[in-house]
Amino acid sequence: MDSLNFSFWSDSSTPYTVLFKGKQYTGYWSLCAAIMRAVEENIPIIDPSFYANIDEKTFKYIFRSETQEEIPLLQERIEILRANGKVLIEVSIFFFFFIFSKKSK
Repeated sequence: MDSLNFSFWSDSSTPYTVLFKGKQYTGYWSLCAAIMRAVEENIPIIDPSFYANIDEKTFKYIFRSETQEEIPLLQERIEILRANGKVLIEVSIFFFFFIFSKKSK
């Protein structure tokens, strides 16, 4: 989540806003609300293999706004989320083989 927590500023009078459980969130809290909403909708947003390959349509759905203003720097956030997922997958595979090789000795 921290890697997506940047630049929520908007010149719009109606900033990017996420509705979650009847409450509207902006800024950092909109990011948290969007992720929690996705979890409650059974979207595997916390699974690196899911977000390593997330498409723009799915990302936009997860981070949809209650206003006309979409999440700022959309493409940059998608790229960061994909990169994070790929790194976590690689690290997990490396860690698995490291542990497995230690146990087999």
